[in-house]
Amino acid sequence: MSCCKAYKKEWSVDNMDFDASTSTIGILPWTSMFMYNDKHFRLRSFPVFVCYRLLMCLFFIGIVTSSLYKNWSDGYWCIYLTHWTLVLQVLYFCISLWTCWYPVKWKNQAGIPFVYRLFWALRVILLGATLLVAILYWTLVFDYSTSPRILSILTHGTGFICMLIDGYIQPLPVLLLQVTYCMLYAFLYCLWSIVHYVTGIGNEDGERYIYKSLDWGHPTTSTTLAFIIVLVLIPVLYHIFWYLYLKSYHRVPIYQSII
Repeated sequence: MSCCKAYKKEWSVDNMDFDASTSTIGILPWTSMFMYNDKHFRLRSFPVFVCYRLLMCLFFIGIVTSSLYKNWSDGYWCIYLTHWTLVLQVLYFCISLWTCWYPVKWKNQAGIPFVYRLFWALRVILLGATLLVAILYWTLVFDYSTSPRILSILTHGTGFICMLIDGYIQPLPVLLLQVTYCMLYAFLYCLWSIVHYVTGIGNEDGERYIYKSLDWGHPTTSTTLAFIIVLVLIPVLYHIFWYLYLKSYHRVPIYQSII
């Protein structure tokens, strides 16, 4: 399938609901996609795969625990996009570990069980959100007159690398219209930053805003930045993800018979 033909099919609402039916690549062989098998998954040993998922889960629980311990700041930890995304990533890897085992009866289901659909949805959101967190932190937040802390590196960039690794080990479709969910995630955070500013919650430094670059005391600047993030940056990132995934179809055995 050419990129142009695939691109036209991407805009069907059939691609938004995380079920087995897609307009781009047809009916997905979802049992092969989600249930461990050595033909689709890059790790050929199930015990090794489980150990990998367990280590990822413990790794992110450790990062969140360390971040909470060092940066709780009377609860202000909860206001930041970085920490929202970290919590989602812990949930994602906990679910990914859970999906290593499944009831035998699921193999005979026509539709994808809820836990796998949630896993797929979180992957879609986090693929963009973790990269967005890294880009925004290192371009708009970090003070380059200081040296970065290890924890800052782990929470602003490592998450995206881990999502790429997980996507390589267990390939799942990247359907372009699903960018809507990451855009909604970013939009909700922008709404939260407005509510935070209006209610005067403030941050641990006594400032009214969460991020200086998103200071709603300067609505024109903040609105412009929010517009660029939600309607420009995220769609561009997902076009890149989609294109790279489309070009990799021929390397994923389970798709060879349906593309």
